[in-house]
Order: sequence, then structure tokens, then C-alpha cells
Amino acid sequence: MRIIIILANILFLISVPILGKGKISKSVNVKEGTVESFNLRLKETIEIALKNNLEIKAAEYDYNASKSTFLQKISPEPLEYFYENEGLPELSDMTTPFDERRIGISQSFDFPLKWYYKGKASLQEIKSVEMDFNMKKLELIEKVTEVYNRVLLKKRINEYEEENLALLKDFLDKAQLKYELGESPHIEVLKAKVEFSKGETNKLIAENELELAKAYLKFLLNLEEKHSIEAVDELKYVKIDFNLYTLRGFALNMHPEIKSVEYKYLNSKTNKSLAWSGFLPDWHIGFFKMRFGNPTEGNKWGSAIGINLPLWFFLKQTGEVKQANAELSAAEARLENIRNMVLLRVDMAYKELKAFEKSVLMFEENILAEADEMYRIASVSYSEGQADYMELLEAQRTLTGTRKQYIQVLYNYQVALAALVKEIGGNFPEK
Repeated sequence: MRIIIILANILFLISVPILGKGKISKSVNVKEGTVESFNLRLKETIEIALKNNLEIKAAEYDYNASKSTFLQKISPEPLEYFYENEGLPELSDMTTPFDERRIGISQSFDFPLKWYYKGKASLQEIKSVEMDFNMKKLELIEKVTEVYNRVLLKKRINEYEEENLALLKDFLDKAQLKYELGESPHIEVLKAKVEFSKGETNKLIAENELELAKAYLKFLLNLEEKHSIEAVDELKYVKIDFNLYTLRGFALNMHPEIKSVEYKYLNSKTNKSLAWSGFLPDWHIGFFKMRFGNPTEGNKWGSAIGINLPLWFFLKQTGEVKQANAELSAAEARLENIRNMVLLRVDMAYKELKAFEKSVLMFEENILAEADEMYRIASVSYSEGQADYMELLEAQRTLTGTRKQYIQVLYNYQVALAALVKEIGGNFPEK
């Protein structure tokens, strides 16, 4: 009994370190939630989005599915296999003697011109779907560009709020010091505390808006929760020197949405030709082996060729032609409408871009420098006792507000630029 107890104690002492190591090992291996950080430029961000975005993947699958329709459209009707017995004394008994038996195959073929038009129409439909897919990619690029710049905007605003909070803390310290030296009333300290609390609130709001912008960008990139992204580009002014009429002409030639409707229009023209080809006869070819009831005669071979005559052309084919004419007119109207719509969107995006460009230049040439100088003068005057706290605070508010307005205008300029790029087909024309 004592030996058993001693052995149990030895096993317990040995197991304690082992169990302890097991617990440490378990805590160390919990790395599934480890955050992976990515520093991304806009170009890299767009590449990831085009590769990972689920909506783009779905559109790509739809496009790949449409490509398989070509073989379906040009495929002939299924091959027919037939087995015939003639001259049976009783229909219910297939094993009784017969006068003639036929076993063979038959195949129906469209008139060659019909086959050509069906294949041509299918290729045009595929090209239209391809242009729709390209349009989806352009829309995603515009959205990613807008959200990426929104992250840059919120990041810069967050930095401004952090700087503003540091200045407000400095104001509070100075107001507290002046109050202790008897150079200012206590109300200035209270005002400084209120403004500092407001600054803390604005800082929290800015941080939250930055995180929301990053979360939306991660959604567009289809990244996992453990991934963290940092936008490393800078919001800046990039001059675009293109004539509006040049951009309008480029859009008419390159815009995927116009191209898609153009292919649909061509498809309607082909379908009209296909409808007219309905007046042409289809073919029917068959081959078979014959066997007669007299076993001494052996097997013989036969063939059959026939055509389908469009006898009721004044009903079916005429109706198909009328339908095709109406669909062609509708496609022509839609094509003209989409051209006008794209030109309108190009005009709007261009004018909006130029308006924001003027605002950006005004800030860079005058407004920012004036706000900086106003704050510098107010800060010096306050330090020398020539200005009170409220004057300094107003100058600080003006400086922070001006910086926010400038970065907002830069953001608006970049968003308008992304919209213009989308509306002209994805790229600016080469000079």
C-alpha cells in the first residue's frame, strides 16, 4: 500500500511540470487573431480589389458562363435514333414476323446561313457581357479610389485634431499658470478646460471615422478581420490638362457601357437577318438499315433527304421579322440614349473637377498662408499679453478649420477625378 502511495506521489510530481508546460504552450499557440498589417498605395489597393472583391468575382463567373453559350447556339439538334417495324400482324407483339424492319439515325440541320447568323449573334452577346464586366471593374476602381482617399482624408483630419488637442492642452497649461500668477481670472481656466474637453471629443470622433473608412476599404478588398491596412499615399493636387471635347470624343470610343450597348445593337441587326433567314428551308438527313421478313433476302441500306418548307411564312416568319425590326429600333434608341448619358456624365464630372481645382489653388496660394499667419500673430500677441485667450482660441479654430476645409477640397478633387476617369473609359487619352 505504501509503495502505491509513493508511486502516486512521484507520478503527481512529474505531471505538474508537464501540465504547466501544456498550459503555457496553449497560450502561446493562440495566434489565430494576430493582426497582419499592410501598407498600401492606391495602385496596389486597386489590384487587390480587382483580384479579391466578391462582386467582381461574381461578374467574372457570369462572363465565363456567357462564353459557353456560343457552342450551345451553333450546336445542331440532337441526333435521332429510330427503330421501325412494318407489316406486324399484331401491334402488341413485337416478336411476331414482320414485312420490313428499319434501324437507323436521322439528323436535322439548319440552313447554313442560319447557322452563321446564330454564331455571329452569340459572339456579339458575349462581347456585350464582356463590356458589362469591364464596366463593373471601372465602377469598383472608382469606389476603391474614393474610399482610399476617404481614409487619407480621415487620417489627416485625425492628425489635425491631435495637433489641435496638443495646442488646447498648451492653452490650458498657460491659462492655469497665468491664473496662479494672478495675471488672468479663473474663468479663462474654465473656458480652456471646456475647449480641451471639446478637443478630446473631436479627436475621438475623428478616430472613429478613420476606423469606419478603413473597415469599408477592407470590405471592398475582401480582407479578413485580422488584416489591418494603412493608406500610405498623400492627398495632393494633380493637374489634369485635357480639353473637354477631347475627353468627350475619347469617351464615345472607349466607354465600356457604350460598347456594351453597341454590341447589343449589332446583335439586334444580326437577329433581324436571322429572322429573314427563317424563310429558307432546313435540312433533314437520315441513314438506316432495312431487313425484310424473308430471311433469304438479307439486309439492305437506305438513306433519306428532306427539307422543311416554311409553308406558313405569312404567320411565323413574318411575325419574327416584325419583332426583329421593332427590337432593332429599340436597340438603336438605347444606343443613342447611352451615348448622350455618358457625354452628360463626362461634362458634369469635368466641370466638377475644374470647380474643385479652383478651390484647391485658392487654398494653396492664399488661404492656408493667411490662416497660418493669423495664428502666428495671435500666438505672439497672447504670449506678450497683448491679446486675450479668446482671440488666440479663435485664431486656432480658424487655422484648424481652414486645414480641414483644404483637405476636404483635395478629397473632393480626387473623387471628381476618379469619376471623370470612369466616365471616359478608365484612362486618359495619350497626348
